[in-house]
Parts: sequence; C-alpha cells; structure tokens
Amino acid sequence: MNYTSCFTLFTAGQKARMLASAGAAPRASLATSLGATPTTNATNPCAPKINFEFSEGQATEAATTTTGCRSYSDYTYNMVIGNDPSAAATALLSIAGGTATEGVDFDITTNGNFASPSKTLSFPAGSHAAQPFTVRIYDDASVESPETFTLNFTVNNGGGTAVKGDDRTALLFIIADNDAAPYGPASVTKSIGAVSILLSAPFSGASAKQKTQFLYKSTELAATGIKAGNITGLSLTLSKGSTAGFVYHGATIKMGQTNHGSLYNGSTEFPLSDAGFTMVYSADYATVNGLNTFTFSTPFTWDGVSNVVVEVCYDNTSFTTSANDNSQAYDDGNTNYNLVLQNTINCAGSFSTFSGYSPGLKPTIQFVYADPGTQVQTTLNTSRQEYLGPNADVYFYDQSTNKLMARISNSSSFDYGCTQVTIDRNITSASANSVAFWNNNPANYLLSRTLKVTPATNNPSGNYQISLYYTPAEVAAWQTATGQNISSAQLVKVSTQISDVTPANPTGGGTVNLISPTISTLGSNTVITGSFSNGFSGFGVGVAGVALPVTLLDFRGNLNGNSIVLNWNTASEANSKNFEVERSNDGISFNRIGIVTAAGHSNATRYYTFNDPFIAADNNYYRLKQVDLDNKYEYSKVILIKNTVAGNFRVINNPFHNQIDVDLGKPQSGKAEIALMDVAGKEIYRSVSDLSGQSRFSIYLTGRNLSAGIYMLKIKTLSGQLTARVIKQ
Repeated sequence: MNYTSCFTLFTAGQKARMLASAGAAPRASLATSLGATPTTNATNPCAPKINFEFSEGQATEAATTTTGCRSYSDYTYNMVIGNDPSAAATALLSIAGGTATEGVDFDITTNGNFASPSKTLSFPAGSHAAQPFTVRIYDDASVESPETFTLNFTVNNGGGTAVKGDDRTALLFIIADNDAAPYGPASVTKSIGAVSILLSAPFSGASAKQKTQFLYKSTELAATGIKAGNITGLSLTLSKGSTAGFVYHGATIKMGQTNHGSLYNGSTEFPLSDAGFTMVYSADYATVNGLNTFTFSTPFTWDGVSNVVVEVCYDNTSFTTSANDNSQAYDDGNTNYNLVLQNTINCAGSFSTFSGYSPGLKPTIQFVYADPGTQVQTTLNTSRQEYLGPNADVYFYDQSTNKLMARISNSSSFDYGCTQVTIDRNITSASANSVAFWNNNPANYLLSRTLKVTPATNNPSGNYQISLYYTPAEVAAWQTATGQNISSAQLVKVSTQISDVTPANPTGGGTVNLISPTISTLGSNTVITGSFSNGFSGFGVGVAGVALPVTLLDFRGNLNGNSIVLNWNTASEANSKNFEVERSNDGISFNRIGIVTAAGHSNATRYYTFNDPFIAADNNYYRLKQVDLDNKYEYSKVILIKNTVAGNFRVINNPFHNQIDVDLGKPQSGKAEIALMDVAGKEIYRSVSDLSGQSRFSIYLTGRNLSAGIYMLKIKTLSGQLTARVIKQ
C-alpha cells in the first residue's frame, strides 16, 4: 500500500493511526515508504493548501454579551493549512455575498478586537497550526427570515509554497432569528408529559363512584408556553376498556391552584378541599378510545405562578363495568404523590382514606388556554434601548413587563444607533382620556397617551415608518370624549413632544406635522402607522383639526390626450407656501412630481392647475401636500384618474437615434396624424399614416439632422390624442 507523501492532509487522528500502523512489527517495512515522510521534510511534494476548517456555519441570535444597546454572541472558526509553508503566508477574508449585512447583522475579526478589526490571518513559515477568527452575531429586535453571508479569501504566499485550497474555499454562514412578531389573542393547545405507563384513574369504570386529583407544576405549564390567564379546556388520552355506551354520570371537572409541591407528602401536603376549586365542566360523559376533550363551561384563571390541580369525579350509584378506561400517564420525577384518589366518595364527598400510585405518576394532559396575545403598554414607561441600524425594522417593548410600545421601520441606510421609545403622557384618570392639543375644541383633542422617540443620532432628513398601538379602552374613551371615530384619526408629530403644545401655547412643540395614517388592528388593539421624512421627536394621535390656514374647495383631474391635467381651488389662504403634487400607481406609495407656488395670503377663490406630461398608466392616483410657511403640512384627498384612451401607450426606444418606435397598446382603426415638435413648439415633422389593425409602428427620421435634445411627440388617432416627451441622443 502506498500512502504517498500527502498523508499530512489527513486529520490528526487519521495520521496518528497511520503512523502507529506503519511502526507495528508486521508492517515494519512501511517505515521506509513514502507514507512515513515527515511533514517538515523539504522533499514533501504536497503544496501547503489553505482552506476553511468547515464549509458551513450557523447560529441563532442570542444575547451572550451586551455592549451599549447591542447584544451579541461570538463564535470561533478556523482556517487550516495542510502542510508547513516554506515562507510566511497570509489569508485575507472577504464577504462574497448573502442577505445579512456586515456591521448590522454580524461582524468578523481575526485579531479578537472588534473596535479595530482585522481580516488577515497569518500562517508562519514551518508551521501548519490552524489560525482562528471570530464571527460576532448580533441579537437584534427585528423579526426577519434566516439570513446568510458567505466568506471567501485570497492567499498571499510571500514567495513560498502556500496556495489556496480546492476543497473548503468558502464558508456559508446562516443566521437564524429569535424574534417573533406581535400577535393577537388565540386559543392555544399545549401538551404536558410523554406517555410511559397507563393508570386506571380518573375514569375507573369498575368503581361505581370516584374522586381523583392530580397536580401539574407551574414550571411544567410555563415550559410549554402557557401564560397566566384563562384555561378553557383540557384533554386526556384514554385506552377505553369500558363497554360501548358506558356513561360516567355527573362527570365533573374542577380546577384549583396551590403553592404545595404535591398532593401528599405524608405530613404537610394533602388533597385540596372543594373550596379551593372552580367547577369548569359537568355532564354525563361516555369515554372514547384516544383523545377525550372537555371544553369548559367556565374558564379557569391561572395566576401564572401557582401549581395547578385538576379534580375529576363521577357517581354511577351502583352501576359499574368490568374494565377501566386507562389514561396515558408519565412520571414527573416527584418523590411525593401527584395523584390521589378515593373510590368510595362522589363529587360531594371529602377525601378521608385515599390512595395513590407511585410518587410522581399522573396523566399526560393537554391544556387549552386563551393566549391574550401581545400586550400593549399604556402607562408611563421607557422601552429597552434597541439598535436602529440601516433599514432595520424594530419592535420596541418596555423594560420590565415586555409590553409593546411601538414599531419603527428605518427606510434608509442611516444609522440611528441606540434608540429608545418613551411614553411621556398617559391616561391618569377617567376625565383624562383625551387631552387638548392646540385649541379648546373637544373634537380636536388627542388621545392622552403620547410617545417620544430618542435615537443616539437623529437625522432631520430621515425616512422612516412608525406604528403606535392603542387598546380598545383608550380608543373607546377618546371616541366618547371627542365624538370622533378612530378611522378619522391623524398621526401627529411635533418637533419636541406633544405635551409642549397647548391651547395657550399652540406653537410650543415647534413644527407640527399631520398625516393621514394607515389604521389597522393587532387583535383588539388599534395600530396607527405613518411615514415621515424628518427627524424623530414626539408623536400623538387624534383629529387635530386643520393644520394649515388653507381652505381647499375642490381637487379634480382629467385625461388630456395621454397626459393628465389637475385642477384645484381654495376659498382662502393664510401663510400658505406651496402645493406639492404627488402621484402613485397603487394609491399607497406616492412620489412628488411637482411643486406649485401658493398664494400666501388670500380671501378670494384662487385657482391652480398642474399638467402631468408623463404617459398615463391605467390607474393614476394624485394627492396634494399643502405646505405653509412654517413647513406644517396636510394632505388632500386622493383622486383617481383612469386612462381609458390609449391602453399602454409607450415609446419603445426613448431616447432615440434616427427612428422612433411606438407601441399604442392596442390595435387602431383608420388613419393617424403624427407630429414632432421641439421644445419651442416648432413643428419639425408631420405625417399621416393608416394604422388600421396596427398597434406598433415606426417613425423614420434619417436625414433630418435633428439636434440632440428633448422633443414632443403627438399622435392623433380616432380614439384621441396621445402625447409623449422623447429625447434625441
């Protein structure tokens, strides 16, 4: 057998076994073969190849260490070299792609220092020791899908023999998220115990009557995710031995809670008295083979910290069956009794002489509980500081009870750093469900709970979306106090904090922004969401009234050829600055397409017009952003203009050279007049073409010596006039 001199590429264990085998007496002749060539022998022909130790790594976000507001866990990985290089060599790590972002989701260093990191690993001459590097995975507050990044490297062999390997030349790293999105109330079923034995309780058909109690520890419930609140049902798995149609008369289930660790320890702990129970189920019941589910007529409210006791009893008078309905059971490890029973009493009797199975045994069980969902914080509070990095989408919860306060989605690459949300005003009494804003009109009062967002680094030109959460009680109280409906609410933002604005000091909060938000729900809670393009500060919700001294009478638009003309008028204006015209193709995401200067001050009706020369889509949504001299603004209603004339008219090659290719979007009938004009309105080309049955045609301009620049193309068909701006290159 020839092992060759490349045996150094084997693992240390493989190498040791090979050398031991080669040195054994029956194989002594191998001592002089190539397989015994030492790693450091200069005649070794195997090049020192550098590779990652593994081709894949993965980690779930976890908070092992926290620096500032950033929690993280560090993981060590190695690069290996298969042989001793003749000269010192280096490997330079690089990010080769993936969905994770360096500096936001992860960081890498080869020197152990993340303040001054390095990405270079050194392999000394004459040594094939592995070289470590550290991957830091940040535990953020964003709910996200698994993310990846790929590490690659290049080799500088320093003139020696080291080379890049051909096996594990890349390391794919997968980051799993540990965050969950807020959710509404739900009915959840959780199982406790893994079956290991069968017990004849609590449905012992061979006994005419019986009362049984069994205990589950609070830690068992909590381990499954059951939270404090209402338990609305339970299920037991039975191996049915009773005859078909056998009924347990007056089958009753009660539930209670206790701080005792067992139902019987021989001295201080005994079965619970009936006074400590809530009756949750009572009916004549015929068991089935398998899962037996009992839906409670009255929910049992668990406090979240006490142990839970289930009591099952029935009374068949003297009627019995020859076999029991055995329940699946398990041993929870308790050295005392977690199940006790007495088959000489019914539901009205009290335990006297009772028995039990081996300590720790009790039925496996499923509890159905009403998960209240994510709770919303309503009191004065401060959130945990969370890292709001580039394009991060973060939920903010309070520091003590983990109740939801706000959600912020950073729509830019700006790094806000450690960011905190504060509830700076809340409901303090029945008479304070709404609070005056900048006037004393109750209809314009805001919900009393307001928030302030404080980032480490603010951005006056930021771009973000924020969601505020309000409970049904808060919304109902505000609606009653103001006579408004939450569907009409505005999201209010001021430069400082909402409480700085009062009827006596309406400008105390600085610039006021009012937007029409998206209103949705989280369970029974109301979610108010809006987008802003300025810095973080104070936020509130309500119908604040007209933020601008502009009375808009009308806003409408119409199709003119293949463009759209917008018209609006105002009854009066005071301190008005301009109207920003915004367009959208879906009615959701709007972009500014123009600005029209406002009158400033006027008591007469003023008329405005704006021409959108771009090719109209099938659906064209427009709105006005009314801005005053203090940069306060308010949006108009949204109008929809449908393009029913030209289908999907477009210039295919725009810019063009010596030929314009046109797509009218649908077959035409008859002739069309075609004209091309320069920016001064001078006609430089005109023709009449029969386009019957055609949807596409070309305009040939070779030899006309057109200058580079912008031209206006007009096409008049039997369906109407189409206009497009074209560019000559």
